[in-house]
Amino acid sequence: MLKNVKALLKKVARAIAEWPVVGRFVRIGAAIFRLPELKDAFLVLNHRQHVFETEQVPAMQHTISGLSHQLQALQQMMLSLNHRQHVFETEQVPALLQTIEALNQHQLFDEDGQDNLLKSVPVILRKITRDLIDLRGQLQSATNSSDPRIGEA
Repeated sequence: MLKNVKALLKKVARAIAEWPVVGRFVRIGAAIFRLPELKDAFLVLNHRQHVFETEQVPAMQHTISGLSHQLQALQQMMLSLNHRQHVFETEQVPALLQTIEALNQHQLFDEDGQDNLLKSVPVILRKITRDLIDLRGQLQSATNSSDPRIGEA
């Protein structure tokens, strides 16, 4: 089919080349088309197209396929991270807040207990001192009444 089109174009170009005004431009165009530089440029362009189609396109397809797999993996990771963030926000954060509140309440209770301890220690020490004095007095009176010689020493 390509040969038929090429032959048909040659036939039309020869026919138009015979026309007085337009024929001159067709002959110049045909001469330019037959230049060796144009043929070399066409061959180089054809070779580059072949190399692009046979080597670079498959490499690009492979790269695109790899990027597609990486994109899918990243999307999976994003879904996982979104799920973990949702679990953290809905379950763990409220639990942490409750724990912090409980610790604060416990700390307030301990501070109250320490204040009460500081206030009650002097009272207890005075009571122990009084009890100790009473016991010494009772011991002194018991030893004086049972053996008068013990008190003389």
